[in-house]
Amino acid sequence: MHREHGNPMAGTRATDDWSLGILRELMRLFVEQTPERLRALRESCLNGNTARTVNAAHRLRGAAESLGLKHFASLSATVARQAARGDLHLAARSVVDLEHEFARASHVLTAALEWN
Repeated sequence: MHREHGNPMAGTRATDDWSLGILRELMRLFVEQTPERLRALRESCLNGNTARTVNAAHRLRGAAESLGLKHFASLSATVARQAARGDLHLAARSVVDLEHEFARASHVLTAALEWN
């Protein structure tokens, strides 16, 4: 039996169900954890913590990329660049755009999770 990356079901019909289960879990985690991550990102901008802002924005970007949320990932990268340049005021304004994009993305992801 062919196995890849520790997936005991690789090469079987169950692979699709396994992959779908992982995707659904990633979607669920993104919807549940991102509001707190956005709050922390906004707070780090307002508190002038450049390193924390850059780190938080990079983590959000990675999570979004894993789900194919390209616009959210791009906005996250923008926040990280602005913070890295030391422009936390501009980064904080960009976080507002990121929050709006999360509202849109979470609506789509929630609908997908509810679909059977």
